[in-house]
Amino acid sequence: MAGDFTGHSVRYGAREPWLAPWPRALVYLVWRAVFASARPAMFIGLLAGALWLTYDAVTDSRGESAPPDVAREGVFGAGIGDGAVLIPASARPLEFWETAIAQALEPGASRPPDLALAASLARALPDLKGRENLAFHVLAETRSAAHVNAELRARPAWERARRLDAALAARLAEGAHLDPPELVFARTALVQRLERAKTLFGPALEAAETWFLAPRGAALHLPAFPGWRGVDAVTLYGDARDLASHGCALAASMGRRPAGCAGVPSGLADPVLNGLLLQAVAAEGEAAPGWRLTAAAYASGHLDPDLARHLALGPDPVLGREALLASLTPLLVEADAVWAAPWRYQDAAQAAAREVIRAARLPSGEAHAIARALNQVRRTDGAAAALRTARWLAAPGDAARLARFARERAGRMLAFDALAGPDILQESAAPDRRPPRAPHP
Repeated sequence: MAGDFTGHSVRYGAREPWLAPWPRALVYLVWRAVFASARPAMFIGLLAGALWLTYDAVTDSRGESAPPDVAREGVFGAGIGDGAVLIPASARPLEFWETAIAQALEPGASRPPDLALAASLARALPDLKGRENLAFHVLAETRSAAHVNAELRARPAWERARRLDAALAARLAEGAHLDPPELVFARTALVQRLERAKTLFGPALEAAETWFLAPRGAALHLPAFPGWRGVDAVTLYGDARDLASHGCALAASMGRRPAGCAGVPSGLADPVLNGLLLQAVAAEGEAAPGWRLTAAAYASGHLDPDLARHLALGPDPVLGREALLASLTPLLVEADAVWAAPWRYQDAAQAAAREVIRAARLPSGEAHAIARALNQVRRTDGAAAALRTARWLAAPGDAARLARFARERAGRMLAFDALAGPDILQESAAPDRRPPRAPHP
């Protein structure tokens, strides 16, 4: 007997549904059927979804060395710093990077290896290959690219980015003993070659870098500096001797021969160079290195001639040239004494600089902005980078962009200059379209 007349089950001590009136029994049967079929249906759906995602990941990434699906989702940032901007589409980034460093280390007929460019290229590897692509390369060294790609795609974008960053940071930590650490990705032979070049030529480069900060009576022969593009050889002293040498040549070219110029070595009769050197000699404090860089960039053939003329001679070049010579005349009369004891004529040089600014209506604000921008590049990347990236400046308004670019991409300015050129300064204004990342806990 299934139950008694009261509707309770004899066996289980509960109400037997079959003994309930038929409407209630029908409701129970429908609910029981839905509940019993829900779990198998969910299991079959989840299993089918997992199989489809696995098949899609394997087929899409088969034979690829980089995570194409992750790239399409926007994790790999487009715009400035993306490898596609800096290297040919057909090139293998790591091979291209090593070849560029090796070429920078090749000495020329009259110049040493370009150590500054080699070091900058080494630091720029994440920009050349793409930071996330480089991290993916690290993860794929011990597992297949398809496996890594499928695992990354299964994660949220912010967690995927954090995992890639952690992989790259761990690999760079292995190269902490190298300078820069990115050389951990280079062949051992290339690293040893760079170290030997630093041992042989590093002290001379460091001395040249120090000169722009504090000349201290030393001379800098610009044609021996890496990246020279000038026409006439120029030697700078960083003090009033520059005014005596080049100022006497300028006076002679304009038909004036001060008596004090007789025993002074002849310089260049270039009014633009003389104007820039006058401001460089007169500058003090933080402004002095920037003005020395401005004058040296022009003498080295990097600074745009029209921009340099505007800074040195003002809106009227003829008036500026006459005002410059008139301001220099008190120094040129005693040029031999200036050459012998330049430190005694610092005040006279500053007075001459103030006079030419007033008489020629020089754009001192724009000139100081450019000097500050070049000095910013010197702080982050060195004087060699400051000289060569001066060619990025086409107008005074570019100075602020150059300084910002140097702050945001410290240590890599020469690499961008060698591989992308001045146009990259305009591209740097493009907004970053990468998706936001979740903050690290």
